[in-house]
Amino acid sequence: MPSLTDRPDDPAVAKLYEAIGDLVVFAVNSNKEFLRWGVVEIVLMSEELSAIVQKLKNSDPEIRENALDKIGTLKPSNALDIIQHFLSDADPEVRGTAACNLGEIRDRRAVPYLINVARVDSTEEVRADALLALAEYRSSEILNCLVDEVYREKRSRRPRQEVARQLKHYDTESSVDALIILLQDEDVYVRIPTVDSLKELNRPRLREVWEKAMDDESYYVTEIAREALAHLDSFVSTKPI
Repeated sequence: MPSLTDRPDDPAVAKLYEAIGDLVVFAVNSNKEFLRWGVVEIVLMSEELSAIVQKLKNSDPEIRENALDKIGTLKPSNALDIIQHFLSDADPEVRGTAACNLGEIRDRRAVPYLINVARVDSTEEVRADALLALAEYRSSEILNCLVDEVYREKRSRRPRQEVARQLKHYDTESSVDALIILLQDEDVYVRIPTVDSLKELNRPRLREVWEKAMDDESYYVTEIAREALAHLDSFVSTKPI
């Protein structure tokens, strides 16, 4: 078991050890029992983190994935630095796990990394994982990424599903336009989250869209369209003359 006087070779762990060493000195000098117990817990966590980082170097992708999940759970201060390197891992499942955990740590600095993965990764599932992770954040850059995905050539269902679910968080005309396009998707499992989001952004200019959606083969889509039209009718009837 390493001590705090041993400096690990990995820079990510070495920085944490240095901070913990400073905290130990402070706790001892302050002579506070509760601080000492806190230090004990932190030291134990540092040892656990050191073991996890070692597993990230394992040649087995599943072991690397499990280690990334533990980093996402522990959320050390340098989690972003540790995880982002695995966005370029040779194994697509490891890359996807890294992307998911960049969402779990809720560090806004992760957003540019996730947007890049969503745009350029060669594997659709990895791109979808990155899009899913972006749901933990909000920004105009994310909105642009989501909208761009709608106009991208469709290769699989899941990226468009993730986009459809998230666009409701952005009350803009570009979001509405993108959802109108997604509502025309031939895949009903894309249209279902689309109508849910479009209903959240309901506005008078969508009346014709909803009327057309009443002919959808999906009962769920037609019911949401019916509710959305009723809401528009209610809005018009209560509007002062």
